[in-house]
Formats: sequence, structure tokens, C-alpha cells
Amino acid sequence: MVAPPSEKKWIDTEPLTGELNMDKGDFGKLLGKGGQSLKKFVTGKSAFQIKEAYGRDKASDDGKTPLAELGPVFVNVKLDDSGEKLAFSISIRNEKEDLTKYLGIAKSNLFKHAANCAVKKAREDTFTHKLVFSAGMSHAGCIGKFIGQGGKNIRQLAENLKSALNVPFVFVSMIPANENEMKKKPWGNKVLSIETPDDCNTEVHVLVCANLPRDAQFRDIMGMVVPLVSESVASANPRPSRDVETVSASEFVPGWTDYRPQSPGYSPGTPDAGW
Repeated sequence: MVAPPSEKKWIDTEPLTGELNMDKGDFGKLLGKGGQSLKKFVTGKSAFQIKEAYGRDKASDDGKTPLAELGPVFVNVKLDDSGEKLAFSISIRNEKEDLTKYLGIAKSNLFKHAANCAVKKAREDTFTHKLVFSAGMSHAGCIGKFIGQGGKNIRQLAENLKSALNVPFVFVSMIPANENEMKKKPWGNKVLSIETPDDCNTEVHVLVCANLPRDAQFRDIMGMVVPLVSESVASANPRPSRDVETVSASEFVPGWTDYRPQSPGYSPGTPDAGW
């Protein structure tokens, strides 16, 4: 019978301690529900990697316990949020070997997990579905017209999209294309191009984001969204009339020719003083 862990003679490393440079508000994400996030990305992951590293080292050190006989490796991470910063303590437990040299593996995984938890998602990346449209605008000022005074136009577009998609909330935004990092790929990995006149050279992206059902069909959704977005882009992108006639301003001033300034004349007989 295998003795329970409490009755075994374990070899514990000296704890590796330090502080994490992260907001305490992210502590919950670091742990995860029931500690599952910490286990998945730090303790469990580290235990697996430590055994792998031990196996590689064992090949060049015959004095160590064979990997097959090493037994379980436990990585223990304690976190303390009572101070100004989040403090940590990491130790490794094994029945056969002192695994102190592998504490760096666990520390690296803890820091990487903390960094990932501290990343703030952009608003558009918090939704299940992100639609991205590319369009050309006459100039950068058209973005303001798309939004409207006090956000009036963009709110109306969002309301129309909510009704069409039958969802309680839709996030809409227009930004210059070169400022759209797209850390999260658009739905279907596609950016849809909205046709605009050739001389509209300021490229923008229109983002439409919502929480849609899992079985939502790409083509069906686009059939509802494209007309609404295209109409809003066209409204914000006024085109000057091509029927322009050039007329003389003098036609609107009676007798203009009688008192308009005359061009100075030239007389060959005039003394050219100063020449």
C-alpha cells in the first residue's frame, strides 16, 4: 500500500520568495475559479516541465534517481496580498530528490501568468463576435461626422444593429485603419471592404461587436449588418457635386467695367527715369 502524502518523507526546497508587479485587482484572474487558473498555468504546468528537465539532466548524471522512480513532483505557490504588493513563495516537493535547481521554471511560469492576467483587453475584444469593415473616407474629419454630435449618429447605428441582430447591446466604433491593432482577429478572419469612391483615400475601420449565439451564421449576419454600416459610412462621406459651372463674378456687379481698375498703359515716349 502506498502511504498517503502526509506519511511520506518528502524533500522540500527552500522557498523562493519575491513580489509580483501587478495590480491586486487582477489577483482573482491569477487564481481563477477554485484556483484552477494558477494550477493550469503555474503549478501543474511547472511540475510537468520540471520532470521533463530532470529527465534531460538525468541522462548525464548517473547518481540521480531514475526518472521512472522519481515519483510525483509537487509545486507549491503561496500568495500574500496583505502588503502593498502581491508577495509570492514557491517551493518544490519530491520524495527522492532536492529539486531546488528547477525553481526558476516555476518562477518563470508564475511571472508569465501574472503578465497575461494584467493585460487589459480592448473594448472590442471583450465580445464573442467582432466584425471589421474597411472603408475609404474623404478626410479624417469624416470620422467625427460618422460619430455625430454627442455620439448621436453612432448611437443610432448601434440601435439599428441591435434591432437587426436581436441582441441587447452592440459596440460600434470607427478608427483609422493604421491604429487598429486587432489583437483579436475578426470573425471569420475577414475584413470586409465597403465600396467608396476612388478618391476617398483615408482608410478607416468600422468595428461592430456583439455577443451572438454560437450557431450564428456569418453570411446571414453580414446580410443584416452590411446595409446598415454602408449607409452610415455613405452619410458621413459627402460627395461634392460634379455639375459645377464657372461664371464671372462681374456678372453680379452692374457697371463693373466702368470702374474696375485699369491696367497701366505703356507709352514709348515716356521718359524712363531710373533706367
